[in-house]
Amino acid sequence: MARTTGRALPCGGPTLHHGRCRRRRLVPPCRDHTPHALARRAAAQPWSAPPTVLRTPRRRGVPLLPLLGSPWPSPAHSAAGAEHARHWMTPRTRAALDCFASLVPAAQWNRVASPRSRADCPALEALARACESPRAVAVGALHRVAEHGFADLPRTHEHRIARTLAHAKEVQVSTRSFTRADVEHPGPHLEDIALSLRLLGVLACLSQGRAPWCPCLHTLLRRGPLPAPCAVFSLATRFAGSHGLDPTA
Repeated sequence: MARTTGRALPCGGPTLHHGRCRRRRLVPPCRDHTPHALARRAAAQPWSAPPTVLRTPRRRGVPLLPLLGSPWPSPAHSAAGAEHARHWMTPRTRAALDCFASLVPAAQWNRVASPRSRADCPALEALARACESPRAVAVGALHRVAEHGFADLPRTHEHRIARTLAHAKEVQVSTRSFTRADVEHPGPHLEDIALSLRLLGVLACLSQGRAPWCPCLHTLLRRGPLPAPCAVFSLATRFAGSHGLDPTA
């Protein structure tokens, strides 16, 4: 055991944001940065299991599992993808993503933006897949998700984020319908919701140190390059920010 020097010294262990731990200990390192703790943190997957689906779905709302059409998203480690995402997250990109803060309640925004939270990124990816499913338009997913959410999914933070984005999008579509002679197709709007959920998932994993396992990032990189900051800002402005979901809903 190392001898004490009579005064506390900084731990010096690596943090999730590539810095150094400043906790002062008489015998460094602290318990979170011992060799055993670091090996366990690197080997463990960040999400243990998918959420429990309701056995008795709610009467109103859209069933999630039929729209998902595939197994629940599972994390796959990719150090190269995480490094690409870190280079993508410039101050301009973060400023564009912060525009979504005006769309969702503060508790849900802290869920994806705070380094101290633990957002469920596989759930965000599952919700995004359900929104962009070919069957989503046929079942009226835009209106039903905005009003009642998904019938077989518990009221999690990620579920509420999806409901809030759907509600903001529905309000925007309803407002623009007064100045248009034709009815807008809901497909592109559901795709906007899906992309927004995935971008928030990438933000959460980068902020909370789980970017190598991020399923939202894996899907976006598989489809092409990550959107530029101007595209992220344009996406955020396609929602009615002043008409978000009521906090008591």
